[in-house]
Amino acid sequence: RRTPRRNAAPPPRRALLRLAQRPEGAMAMKLPLLVALAGLGAPWGAEARHLRKPQGLTMSVLPMHTYRHDCGRKHPVSLVAAKVSTRIPGAGMEPNLIVPFETVLKDSFFKVDCVADFMFTHGDKFGDAKHEYLLAGVANVSIVHYDAHVAKEDRQEMTHEVCFSFCRTVPDMNYFGIKNGRDCYCMTFYQAMAEDDESMCDEVCDGDPVIMCGGKTKSSIFGMHACGNTAEQLKTTKGKVSEMGKEMMGLKSSVSDLSAGMQEMAAEWQKMLGDAGDPGASDLMQTAKVFAGELEHAASDADKLSKTMQSLAETAKGMKDADLTDAAQMKDAEGVLEAMEEAITQGAATTEELESLLAQASPNITGQGNTSQRYYPIMYFVDKTYSAEPTTCTGTAAEKPMVGSMDQCARACDADVQECVGFSFFPGTGDDEENGLCFMMSKVETVKFWAGCSSDEATPEQVQSDGPGGPAIGPPQHVIDAHKPSTPTVDASQVKCMVKLAEFEGDSLKPNPSGKCDICLEEAAKIDRCFV
Repeated sequence: RRTPRRNAAPPPRRALLRLAQRPEGAMAMKLPLLVALAGLGAPWGAEARHLRKPQGLTMSVLPMHTYRHDCGRKHPVSLVAAKVSTRIPGAGMEPNLIVPFETVLKDSFFKVDCVADFMFTHGDKFGDAKHEYLLAGVANVSIVHYDAHVAKEDRQEMTHEVCFSFCRTVPDMNYFGIKNGRDCYCMTFYQAMAEDDESMCDEVCDGDPVIMCGGKTKSSIFGMHACGNTAEQLKTTKGKVSEMGKEMMGLKSSVSDLSAGMQEMAAEWQKMLGDAGDPGASDLMQTAKVFAGELEHAASDADKLSKTMQSLAETAKGMKDADLTDAAQMKDAEGVLEAMEEAITQGAATTEELESLLAQASPNITGQGNTSQRYYPIMYFVDKTYSAEPTTCTGTAAEKPMVGSMDQCARACDADVQECVGFSFFPGTGDDEENGLCFMMSKVETVKFWAGCSSDEATPEQVQSDGPGGPAIGPPQHVIDAHKPSTPTVDASQVKCMVKLAEFEGDSLKPNPSGKCDICLEEAAKIDRCFV
């Protein structure tokens, strides 16, 4: 060891500190610092002066702040510091007693810095750079190299996680660094010898070419947290998974019911309209069936994710008595924790998707009652004589098909101020006629008005009778009914194409052969039959 000249002038009495920014509202407790001061007297004065010798480099000491609420979170909180040597005496100084991968001591890591690390060059007591070791009597610690404690045949290609998995099991280590893309080492603190320059940490990791592992002269530095709260995190995250799953499945049930109802109504209406010779309206029903399929697909995905969540929650529950000081059990616990966190993220995305689909398929729009009174039958603007007739129309869709009452359709169309000018409504085909199918449009192009639906003429089925006068020609009505496919009972008068009065008041939508009317219909056809 070199002895400093007695007549040498003492260097300035100062410590070079890089202060970590304290997040707003965070409760922080500053830990004691390892301060390398020159000329402060025994026991560190002479040694501190000695540390200034190599190429005139000065040690930078970094303060440590502990943020308990950040435990387990991976984000670059600038918690950079050193421990007082008396707090961690001899860390790394007994390499023969180090047994890696046995006991887990840290539960997370975070990126801290990219620096030319004094510790890599002058803090290695037992490695290739032991002749450059300069911490004797100052900190009495040494860095611990991955390669020195892991057999060559057991080594993995280096990544941040590989280095962390090693260093987290080495006692008294607070940081780990990686240099040259592969050189992993653990340390109690690090010392920056030069100005930070992130661009110089440009060596890709041997095990992951998309991330950086230091550079030729600099090390990527990571801090490690020793929170000891993995068991609590498992319990808390399990609760979040269960809560997310419950919320998601509530939405899934609503979406699935809507899908089934929309699919059933669309199929029945498609058959009726197709048989009646209205391919345009039949195509509307096809779009409803397609959207119902989207709803069911989303509900199915939610159901699969729910089962995954339930399985993870059960696994986490079974780990409540696990020995998390055991490296293997800790690894399993962390795997489950990570899987649950991913499931929560997926659950949030799925929940958002279900909410969006639910809002499209059945808008819950509050507003003034009887909104539909502000909408008039489209025939009012074509030929008022047929205003009361059932009408079907086609055009440019403004929104997805929806399930609801005529008034709900009107409120949804009102809410879509920029696009919707009207809608085509079909009542329910079951017991609930009020809630039917609605197709909102930004432009109405064709309309059919069904004059035959208001006729009082008897149908062939009505003529057939097996009453007291004897049967008419042909089989009795009950035989016909037994062999006839069931037809949904619907109120044809409720089938309406409605448009905003405010949008077309004073205008005529009657087809204009000149082609000079942008709002006019392309076709308005009278149908002397009915679709039911």
